Amino acid sequence: MYVPVSGRASPKSPVFFETTDIPLAEVMQLYERDPTCKSSVDLLAASAVGMGFYTTCEVGQEKAKAEVDKFCEDVNLDNLLNDMAKPLIGCGNDFWLKLMPNKLADLLRMPIEAVERVQLGSVADFKIPYKVEGYKLRASYQGNNTTSILNPDAVIHWRLNSSNTSSFGLGLLQVLVHTLTVTRTSVRHLRG
Repeated sequence: MYVPVSGRASPKSPVFFETTDIPLAEVMQLYERDPTCKSSVDLLAASAVGMGFYTTCEVGQEKAKAEVDKFCEDVNLDNLLNDMAKPLIGCGNDFWLKLMPNKLADLLRMPIEAVERVQLGSVADFKIPYKVEGYKLRASYQGNNTTSILNPDAVIHWRLNSSNTSSFGLGLLQVLVHTLTVTRTSVRHLRG
């Protein structure tokens, strides 16, 4: 019997939702509970991010550099980068909410479990679902609105190791959790 994981269609155009094989919150539980996994992710994150953003400029562009540095300081971009690196490496994804979509200065990191699935639609003149049309929030993050789908312009979705066919990234711990799940299932099956 075939049961679709998720999806729906509308009269205008097909709409699809993509979910992760293993919930991202479960992947990050491995980070929180296993000291080896935590130290591995932390080391990779520190190596990748270092002290944060470092800006340079050509001679005569010092004013522009000062403005960029001030912007980074005002929005605390170095801290956001450091906080983002661990879930990005661990589960391949991180989500930032732009509180004012046209103003990049108001950013808020969303909890990794906040996004339940990604809404996909067709790219113009193609019949393949590829274009992200929204981010469906979990019920616990929706507030009074029971159908909270965030506009893709309001979300910065960082993803790592993503294939062209997936809207979600694939992180180091996600691969490990998947491997452990497959191994446990195989061993239980063999023991019968």
